[in-house]
Amino acid sequence: RRRAAAHLDSLARLLGVAGWEAAATAGRRLRDDVLAGTPGGGVRRDARRFTRRVGRSRVLAWLTSGLGVLDAADAAAAGVAGPAAAGGDVTVRYRRWCAEVDDAVAVLDDTSPLRPAEFGPPRGWAAAGGPPGTDEGQTGLVAVLPRLLAGTEFAGARLVIASLDPDLDQLPARAGAGHGH
Repeated sequence: RRRAAAHLDSLARLLGVAGWEAAATAGRRLRDDVLAGTPGGGVRRDARRFTRRVGRSRVLAWLTSGLGVLDAADAAAAGVAGPAAAGGDVTVRYRRWCAEVDDAVAVLDDTSPLRPAEFGPPRGWAAAGGPPGTDEGQTGLVAVLPRLLAGTEFAGARLVIASLDPDLDQLPARAGAGHGH
């Protein structure tokens, strides 16, 4: 449930930045339903409808296509973790979130033991035993930003950053170390 909620939250933030408030609100409502323990059947149906609508949106794809292209090899070299590690542009990243939401809600009512190898943390595995999404994964996202944002207009830059969804709360311990801030 937390994995599905995290991806829905990421999608909702991106949709809000893109100006699609109705879809952003729908994503936040779904996130709340998932976290509230709403039975899987209704959530699966609603989530599938939501991810299909977002994933198939021609306007959203037109708006985001070609923005913030991150090559998979560059992502790996920078230590990027989570959905952004697969590479691609903003469109590829939000569609990947849609697919991961579908995968996560498909097993909401599954009572078998979790298989961590199949369902990693939403922002990728931790480096050196730290909490998920910290260390190189988050630092890697911030490290690739200057190249991804070079020459991008402000609105496009906001979409690129939202599609990477860095958790800045996890950065200060490492990124701010040794700096007098």
